[in-house]
Amino acid sequence: GRLELEEGGARMSAFVGVSAGGVSSGAHGRIAAAKCARRSVRMMAWTPAGSQDELVGSKGSTVVQLGDKKVKVLLKALDGEVFAVSNKCAHLGLPLEGKVLKAKYDVQPECVTCAAHGTSFNIKTGEVVGKWCPKLPEFVANLKKPNPLTTYPCRVVDGTIEVDVP
Repeated sequence: GRLELEEGGARMSAFVGVSAGGVSSGAHGRIAAAKCARRSVRMMAWTPAGSQDELVGSKGSTVVQLGDKKVKVLLKALDGEVFAVSNKCAHLGLPLEGKVLKAKYDVQPECVTCAAHGTSFNIKTGEVVGKWCPKLPEFVANLKKPNPLTTYPCRVVDGTIEVDVP
């Protein structure tokens, strides 16, 4: 059998085998390649997203565009922590919070509900809570399987909210 890795992992596998001074065949070579592939880590890139005071002043939620990145995140203060999720609904990519559509927080305190489709998402995990797209006819809702919202690591440093967006 052969270990299937993404293209970059396969190149890494060949490199590991040669640098070890032997042929990368058999289980040993495959295990070494898998371990190296798992070690690749992305550095955190914290981007300022506003002040904690501004978030509290906006009733605990707001949408911000992060610096020069073309990413808008929904920030939500909950239980003394700040959470960040994508501002795009996981169904059609419509904004959860925008000029016309206004996200709702009335299902459960830790959930945000898409005004367009009625899907609720856990603000901490991004997971769908309840029925997928309950405002839409079932055949339309079923055109796309339930997907979670993208969540982003978030921290507060000296009163400034920072979000890690790749």
